[in-house]
Amino acid sequence: MVKYLFVISVLFIISCKENSIKIEVKSSDWLINKLNIEQAIFRNNLIYLDIPVSNDTLTFFTDTGGGRFVYPEVTSAKELKIDSSYEENKLTETVDLDELFLESKVPKPSSSYSIYRGEKYRNDFNAGMLGSFWFGNRIWEFNYEDKSLYSIDTIHWSKVNSSHPVQLGLQKDESGNFTTHFPSIEMIVQNDTIPVLFDTGATINPSSDALVYFNNKERVGGSFIITSIFDKWKSENPDWKVIDGGDTSIGADIIEVPEIIIGNHTVGPVWFAKRADQNFKEWMSKWMDKTIEGAIGGSCFKHFKSISIDYPNQKALFLR
Repeated sequence: MVKYLFVISVLFIISCKENSIKIEVKSSDWLINKLNIEQAIFRNNLIYLDIPVSNDTLTFFTDTGGGRFVYPEVTSAKELKIDSSYEENKLTETVDLDELFLESKVPKPSSSYSIYRGEKYRNDFNAGMLGSFWFGNRIWEFNYEDKSLYSIDTIHWSKVNSSHPVQLGLQKDESGNFTTHFPSIEMIVQNDTIPVLFDTGATINPSSDALVYFNNKERVGGSFIITSIFDKWKSENPDWKVIDGGDTSIGADIIEVPEIIIGNHTVGPVWFAKRADQNFKEWMSKWMDKTIEGAIGGSCFKHFKSISIDYPNQKALFLR
């Protein structure tokens, strides 16, 4: 979900009894220790994390293209200390979540999270967002067929068919360290190669006219494309389905692309919502390894059995 939330940066919370957590460990000749995170919930090709705390459940939204924040109420679950500071007369509040993860087998956040006191997203998740910093420096499998999320210790890429892995891009600093953990990947549409953000949280809120194409679900995994490319597709392909205002989150038009090539596979159809060129080419690209022109998400990923993302080695494996 390319609403980059550095502004309301970082948080996640989690607490549950150890005997309530089940972890399934698998290995094969090419991967080691595949851990099933059973708290992960796939809803309409978006991924949430439901964490039981006392008599309540904290629901976090997970998003490879998002920021890191929690709502202030979450900190009371374990009486977490909020650190406050002022920068240019602006209050910044952060919290460390390590204590909440001590009893959990869910991978811990690697940094502090911002306190977000706004109302946005509250109807969709009640705890906060686990974004790129949660996923970064780790290896994951997003299994859209089984609706499961796995953490993996190691992928032996030398044992994977050489035609299958694809390269990811990640921004690095001058010392070669990863910075923002936003993966770029290339897709091909009508022979045009388009760099995009790998974005499990890209979200479309279908309008009444669009609901029929999204199984009548009101919040679904989608994909984004910049206006200049959207308009090109629409002009050159009058037979492609376009719904004016089909994404109610910002009143954006949506278009159905019959097929795209990604991860060495041809899949489709894929729905894209229109976004302003500057949102990606100027804003989001600041935190990427290259200039991107959109984001690819659940409306594409649903066509795959699984997608493995190896952040340290900057590789991905798409399986159908």
